[in-house]
Amino acid sequence: MKNEFWKFLIISIIIIVVVNIIKHLIFPKGGTISFFISLITAVIIGLLLYNKITYIEK
Repeated sequence: MKNEFWKFLIISIIIIVVVNIIKHLIFPKGGTISFFISLITAVIIGLLLYNKITYIEK
């Protein structure tokens, strides 16, 4: 259980960093709305990847 939590946490952090880099390339000035959009996108992608990884391990 703890091992799965750490995998999910690491994947989420990597995705948030990547999405923020892409967001800064698309919207250089940024803002609160673009931050929340990138955060929501990162969470959704993180959940999808986490489900795929746990499915592959089973």
